[in-house]
Amino acid sequence: MSLTQVWSWVTGHPAGPYLSALTVVIYIALYSAFRNRTWRMEQARLERLQHSLELSAAALSPLQRAAEQRGRGLSEEARAQLQDRLQACKAAPYLTADLQAQISAYLADGDEARLLLLHRAFDREAARLMDERARLLARTEQPGWGLSLWLQLRAMLPFAFAAAAVLLTAWLLQALGSAPADGSSEAGWLRAAIWARFASILFSLLLLDPVLLGSRRPEPGGALLRLLSILIALLALIHLAGLETALYVLAVQLMLFGLGFSLTGKKPRKARPFAGHYDDDVVQAHLSGGSAGAADELPEPDTADSSSEEPTGRN
Repeated sequence: MSLTQVWSWVTGHPAGPYLSALTVVIYIALYSAFRNRTWRMEQARLERLQHSLELSAAALSPLQRAAEQRGRGLSEEARAQLQDRLQACKAAPYLTADLQAQISAYLADGDEARLLLLHRAFDREAARLMDERARLLARTEQPGWGLSLWLQLRAMLPFAFAAAAVLLTAWLLQALGSAPADGSSEAGWLRAAIWARFASILFSLLLLDPVLLGSRRPEPGGALLRLLSILIALLALIHLAGLETALYVLAVQLMLFGLGFSLTGKKPRKARPFAGHYDDDVVQAHLSGGSAGAADELPEPDTADSSSEEPTGRN
């Protein structure tokens, strides 16, 4: 069912003005609900970022003192304070899995050779969180010219998706009603093609919804998955060529969707217990080598596995 047919039906039906008014009310309700939901999600994300930064900053101070006293040992009071701060950091919402592993390793064995690496890791973590907070604040409080327009247009998309789903359902009922009812193979193929087109377009809408309306944190491979979702959705345009392509389009979409599972898998962990961990003998040699700048010669730990990922269920 095309938009022209819908418009002709609305203008010619006695209840057309009431349906138009109801449509406007639904549009305003969806628009307002989406804007409010987006604002609440951004505020919740800012609070989680602030909480993570506060816990990280509280641990940086004792870690700094411990790093400056390397080789001389920590007092019982300083060790207890450091352990308490590190334990509290494990509850930080946005602490990376790599840093969690480093904290657990130190709390398990109390090896002071790990403190310098922990300090560097917390330094990078705090810088990353502050950068993310600055970007989110700029997006919410000082959006650019193009971003402002996109935010307005994006709030209209929930209504557009709902309207598309209604029109798609109306087309399905109309197509099934006009299809031959006999038991021939041609009639069966036609009905299968109708259902395939319906499933393909609905599947495309479901994939576009999180891509265009979601507010997820940046994550490794996230851009590639979004591009894959857009590609799968764009394949629905092939339906314009005719109903004969419906089954093939749906099959290709499902295969590409299956490919996405291979892009979301976790990278295998390396042999070391966490990224950035070095052999204890090498670290101890650098820390107790006798020269004041020995610790500065430590190579920077590998941060390939320390990219932030949002836990399931967060947006």
